[in-house]
Amino acid sequence: MARTTWWRVGLVVLLVVVLVSWLVGYGVPDWMLANQHPVRNVLEALSWPASVLAFLWVAVPSVLNWMRRSNSERTPAEEGMPAAIALRSHHGSGVTIQAGRDIRGKTVLTSVPSPGSEPVPGESDVLHPEETSELRSHTGSGATIQARRDIRGGIRMGTFLSIPMPRSVRNLIIVVLVAALVGGAVAAVVTWVLPEFAPTYKTEFLVDLSATGADPSAVAESRDSLRKAIGNTGDDDAVALRTFGGQCGSDGNTDQVVGFGTGHRDDIGTAIGGAAVSGAATLVRGLIGATEDFSAPFSQNAKQVNRIVVVTRNGADACDDDTGYVQREIRDRLASSGLAVEFRFVGYRVADKDQPVLDRLAESASAPPPVLTQDAAQLQAALDWITNVEPVLRSAHDVVDTLNPVAKQLNDAAQSVVDGRLDVAERALATIKPATADTEFANLASRAKTPDAVEVNNHAVSLRDRQKSAVSAVRTLLDLAKAGKPFGAELAAFRHDADLYNSEVDTLNKLLARMRASGPGGH
Repeated sequence: MARTTWWRVGLVVLLVVVLVSWLVGYGVPDWMLANQHPVRNVLEALSWPASVLAFLWVAVPSVLNWMRRSNSERTPAEEGMPAAIALRSHHGSGVTIQAGRDIRGKTVLTSVPSPGSEPVPGESDVLHPEETSELRSHTGSGATIQARRDIRGGIRMGTFLSIPMPRSVRNLIIVVLVAALVGGAVAAVVTWVLPEFAPTYKTEFLVDLSATGADPSAVAESRDSLRKAIGNTGDDDAVALRTFGGQCGSDGNTDQVVGFGTGHRDDIGTAIGGAAVSGAATLVRGLIGATEDFSAPFSQNAKQVNRIVVVTRNGADACDDDTGYVQREIRDRLASSGLAVEFRFVGYRVADKDQPVLDRLAESASAPPPVLTQDAAQLQAALDWITNVEPVLRSAHDVVDTLNPVAKQLNDAAQSVVDGRLDVAERALATIKPATADTEFANLASRAKTPDAVEVNNHAVSLRDRQKSAVSAVRTLLDLAKAGKPFGAELAAFRHDADLYNSEVDTLNKLLARMRASGPGGH
């Protein structure tokens, strides 16, 4: 028994080690990361019945055993029979009954004769009537009946949910149940647990460190501008750094210097300052490598946006200018990972002849036209816009779009109270739900590092608080109207708060318009 137990424990440990090694080496399969993959959906569906069956497998046998014990036969003493108190040996043929143990070759087994049974002829000892309650041992030929244990060389039997079946069938059922449970648990973790820890934005900077056209001042300015822009990224942003530049056809012509992480801003600043400039401009390989970084094992999808920001001094790839190949590679790799990645291109002192090539490259990546800069100030403004201002504008618009429908519902409900349509006001209030743009509000708060970003965050929070107060005010109006009481003062207060709310919306819109004007091509 002990040997069998240790063998099973060792097998389980071996399987766990193999599984962990496989996950570390190859990562989570794509079908577990893709929300719409049929295999993942099937496992999620099977996990629920598997859980029920597992519970029944554990609980039902225990209940049945308890019921059998409670309804078991009375003991020999309760039946008025003497207890078997002695053990004797005899030889001869007869029926052999095995109770709960295995037969190992030629065996000596036990038999309990029934009360009043006749002795078996040929036995070495003659049974006397007063000895019929004794337990005797004998050897010889005869039929063997096994109770709940294996017979070596025969068919192994077991039970599943108290149903006798071959052990191979039982083990197969157990393996299927365990696989379904593990698959369902992993899918649940990937679906609901891991996204809670995902970054708001996930941005990788792809920087040109090739020696092609490497003006020392241009290289230094691009590095300094990138460090400043990264310093203002949101606290919940996962940022990474990849560089390109090297020998054509070499595996080292692009490299991810700093991996994704929410606290990697200083690491990127240090890495970009110490990276060497060498080789040809391998922009295409850099783009493909950056795309692969988003589909790497255990890679998390951002809550809002995945982005690749390309900062290059060269518009053309020195080794491969096939934009169709770039488009196919990016599309196929992103499709296999199930992720949506946005591209942004920033060119710094790109030669006029290479600008059309960079335009085609951005188009092949489904990106907006590149931002072309000629001096350090323009480069700094472009990187700050893409890295910080654009995410603030996006989250602010999402917040406003969430708040506006609720504001209209509140105005309609208040007017219905005034018009005496209390039923309409009741239905309108019942449909109002609190603003749920939690991710957008959190993103605005994490980016409140510049004066404009701080002001946008303050206005957004104030609008949300005013709207919550307005819901209570309209509810008060409705309760007073139902009670037949005057509500003139409460209505005046609600309208005053509504005016303040609308004024704050106008202020926020003007601020966003000013920030929008600071973008590329603005003033």
